[in-house]
Amino acid sequence: MICELVNHGARVGVTAASHKVITNLLETVLDVAQKRGNSVECVRKVSDPSLQPGRVAERRALQDIVSKAARVVAVFNGHVHWNHFDVISGVPYITLQSLVENLDEDAPGRAAAAHAVVDLDEQRMVVRVAGAEPVRYQVEHRGRG
Repeated sequence: MICELVNHGARVGVTAASHKVITNLLETVLDVAQKRGNSVECVRKVSDPSLQPGRVAERRALQDIVSKAARVVAVFNGHVHWNHFDVISGVPYITLQSLVENLDEDAPGRAAAAHAVVDLDEQRMVVRVAGAEPVRYQVEHRGRG
């Protein structure tokens, strides 16, 4: 699906429960694209870019790349965080609380069970986050780039 979206001119962002999942996904995307004879560029934020050439280590460097990409609609992030919405250089950044984050101080506690559905059309993007701490974000598209 990612390769198909890219073939149609879209830029795709991904988030997952672990760094390994993201790495495996991006490597698979690159393999599929190569087999199809397509060109796909992947960017991933890492702690040490010298170990993984072509990847960026600093949040600001990644934000700069994203802000210059005219077709980016939003950036999604998921980790052990709370649900959060911000706009940086005109780009919505949405953090989703971890699916398995423990909401209680004692283990095993309650999982946050956070997950989202994104509706995207020509005028707006609506993000509905479900789980223990539901929230809804709506962004009207504005011309960028």
